[in-house]
Amino acid sequence: MSEGRQYCYPRAMPVVEQKFFYRETVPYFIHTMALMNRKSGSFTTSLPGGGGKVRAKREIIVEVTGRKTGFIPLNEESLKDVIKGDGTGTIDFKIKLQYTYLDEKYRPTPFKGDTYLVRADFEGTEQERKMLTLKVHHIDGPRKTRCEEVVDTIITELEKNHQKTR
Repeated sequence: MSEGRQYCYPRAMPVVEQKFFYRETVPYFIHTMALMNRKSGSFTTSLPGGGGKVRAKREIIVEVTGRKTGFIPLNEESLKDVIKGDGTGTIDFKIKLQYTYLDEKYRPTPFKGDTYLVRADFEGTEQERKMLTLKVHHIDGPRKTRCEEVVDTIITELEKNHQKTR
């Protein structure tokens, strides 16, 4: 995104929209998203150009909107600048999935990744039942990872971190 150009969330319907009862705080959600940054895992996929199946690595890069002018990396250092507010509202994230596989000489070889916009809407207060709505748009890449898998990963990380804090 070019400098000075204002970020604008897509008007089109998201590929995935899921609602959840949510028992934690907005800062907890943002902190969990920051902990996802630079995590990786492996999956089986077809090679670019249709060259058969391969075991590939998928690394997650998480960014968050910065004053509606673009995205900034979300990590432990940037958390203090991002976590503000009363626990309701909307936060937009950009999730980039970078893919690599080992070639025949065991060299890491990158191929085109996927990019998603994730909107997290928080409704309700501590006294009420809180609701979290996740909306996911695929904005670039070969769709090696489905939008539903992005939501599943976020929910899994929220649950995993919730168990660690108990």
